[in-house]
Amino acid sequence: MRSRRPAACRLHPAPAAVLLVTALLLAPWRTPPRPPAPTGQTPPLTAIDMVNGASGWGAGHGSVYRTTDEGEVWSSVGPPAAGPGAAEAPIGAAFLGAQDAWVVAVEAGSAVVNRTADAGATWAETSLDVGTAGAATAGFVDFADAQHGWIWLSEGLAMDGEGGQLLATADGGAHWSVVAAATADNPPGAIPFSGFKTGLAFQDASDGWLTLDAPLLAPGVVWVDATTDGGASWTQESLPPPAQGGSAFTAAARAPLFFPPAALLAVRLDQGGAGRTVVYSSRDGGRNWQAGQPVGSGALTLSFPSAAHGFGTDGVDMFVTADGGATWRSFVPAAGPQGLHGVTQLDFVSAADGFAIAPRDAATAILSTTDGGHHWETLR
Repeated sequence: MRSRRPAACRLHPAPAAVLLVTALLLAPWRTPPRPPAPTGQTPPLTAIDMVNGASGWGAGHGSVYRTTDEGEVWSSVGPPAAGPGAAEAPIGAAFLGAQDAWVVAVEAGSAVVNRTADAGATWAETSLDVGTAGAATAGFVDFADAQHGWIWLSEGLAMDGEGGQLLATADGGAHWSVVAAATADNPPGAIPFSGFKTGLAFQDASDGWLTLDAPLLAPGVVWVDATTDGGASWTQESLPPPAQGGSAFTAAARAPLFFPPAALLAVRLDQGGAGRTVVYSSRDGGRNWQAGQPVGSGALTLSFPSAAHGFGTDGVDMFVTADGGATWRSFVPAAGPQGLHGVTQLDFVSAADGFAIAPRDAATAILSTTDGGHHWETLR
């Protein structure tokens, strides 16, 4: 799913370890401007965030990329290496418009946040000491605006939930502090330990959500963790079940998208081994939610360029909505010999123009459409 807000990317983890965040203030430094380094082929991108039909960002292990020619050529724009082995470190990234980006790399004992406000020409770095027990295992990065951002650092999954810490910044990422934590003793106001965290998104400096995959909580209920004070205190909330969901499903929600005052939240339902996706919509910024029509017969990759128009694919069919996920229609796209098989991300910038990432022969392919997903062209 997509909005004109930053894309929050999961840090793909090393083995679980205990996280201890201590002194979080180190002076940032800035690198001199440098020209982008063009790549000969599409780099191994794990996520893209197109600003418009011509230009956008890409993220891959060890680097951030930009394109200005509709995805034909991608150039590495940094950040600078954070230390030995940084090129292979797991990365989470958030992008805001054409100029601002934040990248989090996790190494043993520390996390490094690099930020740019000039499309990668220069970068500033802040190091976060995460103790000596080991690196954080997973995380999410989200910025509501150029100043207010959050990082979820996980301690790994337990049998009945997931612990970790939430870091926040109010100065664009120069300094960070721990504002909340999830621990097994579940003190009042803390991030609930129960449920595996699947996404992080803030609508503004105050209102935010951690979405959950909560198979051990009450079946037939969609759960999210919510805050209204910038992440300092949290509650676990339930959403109304979809009309066609039955009562025995388990649900895994994804980070919501915001089109103020509207918001959208996608949930995968699993009932007896059969999976469907339902999109919840809100007209009041996430205070109240209404479930749409369950769609598909498996996991869907989704993208919403607006509160009304959305697109999804299961790797075979395309699914399209014009009413925020309340109803859907499907069709078989023309997408070459390999079709949309293996697509890991859709990224639509309008009701007509969109992009997709798919693995092709041990490489990354970028696909594009200009007619709402009916026809796709492989760029590389």
